[in-house]
Amino acid sequence: MVQVHKRTLRIVAEKASNLPSSGLTMLSDPYLVFELGKQQCRTQVAHKTLDPTWREELELTILEDNDSSLLIITLYDHNIMQPDERLGQLVIDLKQYYHTSPSQGVKMEVFTCQLDQHVCPSYTIQSDIVLGISMEIPAPSSIWTRVWENQRWTPATGGWSKDNLIPILGDRKPWSSNSSEGDHFKDAIPVVPEGYKPKGAWIFNLSCCDLDGWRYAASFSGPWHASMWMSDVVRCRQWVNEYQSTETNPFNNNNK
Repeated sequence: MVQVHKRTLRIVAEKASNLPSSGLTMLSDPYLVFELGKQQCRTQVAHKTLDPTWREELELTILEDNDSSLLIITLYDHNIMQPDERLGQLVIDLKQYYHTSPSQGVKMEVFTCQLDQHVCPSYTIQSDIVLGISMEIPAPSSIWTRVWENQRWTPATGGWSKDNLIPILGDRKPWSSNSSEGDHFKDAIPVVPEGYKPKGAWIFNLSCCDLDGWRYAASFSGPWHASMWMSDVVRCRQWVNEYQSTETNPFNNNNK
């Protein structure tokens, strides 16, 4: 099965201004419709105003294999006795928001909505729409952390030990990970994001290694072997632990 990753698009529909007047009241009952592929959501109707304020939070899902990253926003005037009237539309390329996150704070931006010709034949009027847009990649329910235990063999003692490691030869520290290393196990434990706690105890990985979890090589640059060759003088053992998420997503908005 191919895993399709997804992002959550979060939209804060704040307000709009300079809308065209409509009907006998010379006012409007505006609302916004957001479309992303086949998905759609909309704001509530703001009644009898040319400067509506919604202050609504909405969300859509972006799949990794979506054909389009374009968010289509359409401005409508709600009517009771006849179909709602489209006032204008704008399109936003979402690629520029792929590295944003609600945790960074949502930046409100002003977007220009080009009005339809039947609403404003001369295109002299443009309405402004204030939106906040951000992306969120759902946090995994669990993450794995890895720490390497490192040793060198020396003919002087005929044994393996962390005390035999030689930094000048490019040896690692006795304990290492992708982000840190040190003389003690705790020095090498990667920083785990907030909201996760260990599921159990640390254990060594028994994949592609001997029965005690060791892999062997002539240097720490590899290549590594599951059993000791005559030229091998260093070895490492991978310790792993699973951390589970303790958090739930509080965002639950169904304005669709």
